[in-house]
Amino acid sequence: MTDTEHTIRVVTRNDLLSLPAVMLGFEPEESLVMLHLLGNGVEFCTRVDADVLIDSPEHLLAQILSAGASPARVDGRWVLMLYSHTPLDYVRAVEELAFQMGGAPMVVATDSVRSWDVVAGLLLDELPFDPSVSPVTADAVWRAVPLGRTREEVVAELGEWDPCPECVEHARDVVPGLDPGSRLALLATFLEEDDRDEPETALLAGLLGEEECFAEVLARMSVPTAPALRDVLVEARTQAPPECLPNVTALLALACWLSGEGALTSECLVELDELEQGHPLGAMIRTMQQLAIPPSRWDED
Repeated sequence: MTDTEHTIRVVTRNDLLSLPAVMLGFEPEESLVMLHLLGNGVEFCTRVDADVLIDSPEHLLAQILSAGASPARVDGRWVLMLYSHTPLDYVRAVEELAFQMGGAPMVVATDSVRSWDVVAGLLLDELPFDPSVSPVTADAVWRAVPLGRTREEVVAELGEWDPCPECVEHARDVVPGLDPGSRLALLATFLEEDDRDEPETALLAGLLGEEECFAEVLARMSVPTAPALRDVLVEARTQAPPECLPNVTALLALACWLSGEGALTSECLVELDELEQGHPLGAMIRTMQQLAIPPSRWDED
């Protein structure tokens, strides 16, 4: 999920369907994308696999109806966008979802070449779909926003866990011998550095296995600080001692969520479930996702 304060002029259906690739950071394929609009602004944008419409529509509806941004608000509107090479397979399901949501959401669809309005179970008013001619895409190019990436290419930004055994052993030797104050001081030093070698990165990850250091990074998390912390945590994850990997992955999931990187957040949560089922921070992030709470709410008092 992501929310945004950047101003983009959206006039046509082509513009509207071009927007998720910019907001999500990748081209949605076989997906349902949901925008919640407040006035003339997008409060948040979120995506699910299109198959969810068929496999678990009740669960999807419950998530939407329990979202912090209710479609019943006078100034709140939903837009449902279906991206599929076979949109007719999902038209009935997405229309039923829109009906159950109430508030008459706008529903549109594309097969990546054409686009339609979805009305009464039909695909109507066929038009070409070409993001390259949209001002949404032009604005993204001007801002140097990466375009045309797949979800898999985005997820690859997380890198691989491939720690140096000697560095891991060094971290295991050093961290337990430090008192809490020394650990926090060393953590602050590592977080302020621009470059860390492998032993320092393993030490950083080792520190995050300790309660006081985990809490310190959690306290530093905000929408403005998350992108920089995300980069540090991606690096720390590559060299993390196995016993510290759950904490590092949980913090990385939070940094990705606050940065509006839904695909990376979901990938981190899947990995976290394999590492430590029920990790408290992971459970909290998953709850915020399920309630469709936008990242901007994290910084509210």
